[in-house]
Amino acid sequence: MSRSPERRAARALAAVPVAPVVVLLGLVVGGCSVTINGASGLSETEVEDSIAEEAGDKSGRPVEEIDCPGGLDPEVGATVTCSVVLAGVRSDWAVEVDEVDGSRINYGWEVVEGSQEIGSDALVEAIGDPFTE
Repeated sequence: MSRSPERRAARALAAVPVAPVVVLLGLVVGGCSVTINGASGLSETEVEDSIAEEAGDKSGRPVEEIDCPGGLDPEVGATVTCSVVLAGVRSDWAVEVDEVDGSRINYGWEVVEGSQEIGSDALVEAIGDPFTE
């Protein structure tokens, strides 16, 4: 008896490999240390570039998209929430300044719980297309 496409899709989704999610979970918490010139803090571009580099190094995969609206002020507790796509998974990352030492700003990030959304391309890559099998 042949299964309906909906049933095949549901079965395929139940067997989704977790590789993209594992990559992201390895980056639930991360951090950067950046030296700045002046007291203006980090621009949006500086925050995005440093997080993308660090996350790419840690995951072994390039950050596909990143948007950190605004920058980071050079004060402990300053925050920004970034939207990040890594390994086909879009999520929000809460970024917070941990320490300011002269011209060096240390900050860390963590993935906001429940913000992860796996993209359809990543899902098809992980499980294949159940409608073509």
